[in-house]
Amino acid sequence: GSSNLSLSMPPPSAQGVGSGMGDQKLEERLEVLEAELDKMRKALAEQQTHQEEMEKVQLKLEKKEKVGEPKPKPPQKRGETLCLGSQFFIKMISPKLVNFDKPLLVAVASFIVTAAIGAILVWALSQCKTSEAFKTGATPDHMRYVVSQRKAGIGLCLQDSNYYGLPPTTNPGLQQLQQSTCMPSESLVSGWLATDVDGIVSSEDMVHATEGLAWCDGAQRVAASACEKTHGGTCPPCAPVYNGTAPDNLVYSLIFYETSCPSPLVSVGVLLGCIHKVELLVTLITVVALLATGVIHQYGDKNELIDFKAAAKADIEWAADLP
Repeated sequence: GSSNLSLSMPPPSAQGVGSGMGDQKLEERLEVLEAELDKMRKALAEQQTHQEEMEKVQLKLEKKEKVGEPKPKPPQKRGETLCLGSQFFIKMISPKLVNFDKPLLVAVASFIVTAAIGAILVWALSQCKTSEAFKTGATPDHMRYVVSQRKAGIGLCLQDSNYYGLPPTTNPGLQQLQQSTCMPSESLVSGWLATDVDGIVSSEDMVHATEGLAWCDGAQRVAASACEKTHGGTCPPCAPVYNGTAPDNLVYSLIFYETSCPSPLVSVGVLLGCIHKVELLVTLITVVALLATGVIHQYGDKNELIDFKAAAKADIEWAADLP
């Protein structure tokens, strides 16, 4: 019995050898599994890297497609379909004109009418005005007056002349001045030399004195004829000569026609001060006229065309709210 048992049981050394061979095979199997696992990991990593690269390429392609595609334009507001020059011109007249289907037509019509009215106003404001002026004094006083008026930009000419004297009377107690016609000296109604106005006009105003004084058109003939008729013969001088000299303290009156012309800059300044109101009134009248004739139509708050009555009411309310 003991011999059979010993035969069926392997010797201890044989058991150790078998166990060592099993561990070795297990280790080899584990190494093979680890190698396969590493391959799978590498393959998975390569697959992920490839997928990421594909996603990057896809993103680049999508970006290129987006860049190449035209972006949708926002809806345009009223009036933005016109060129920039037309838009600027319309806004200069009135930004409210974009509420019409033909804003450029309204702006051009309003501008033409306003420009015509402005030109007429400038012409009317620039017209020269002529008035009659009286000056009583001696010859030096008349010279000073003429120079001062010319310095102020007022042109003048001599229209008539007269003097005041005591008439012959049989009643010594009645001393009353009497007006009569006379003729000024030729030295006064002519160009003046520096010696003529020396001590009368300053050197700064000498430039206004050289022109002297002249008769108005046809006035000398009319005045001389009336004077000769009044005196029944030769017309007396306004400053008669006594003892060979003409005193410069004799008082007489001269009648001038004075002409003043406003400066064009003043006229333009006045126009600029009121042209805004004129333009608003002209625009309102133009809009109402074009609406009434059906040439233009107006949009409402909901971008729909409204009838003439509603459009006129809206335009009048708009004009009333303006400053």
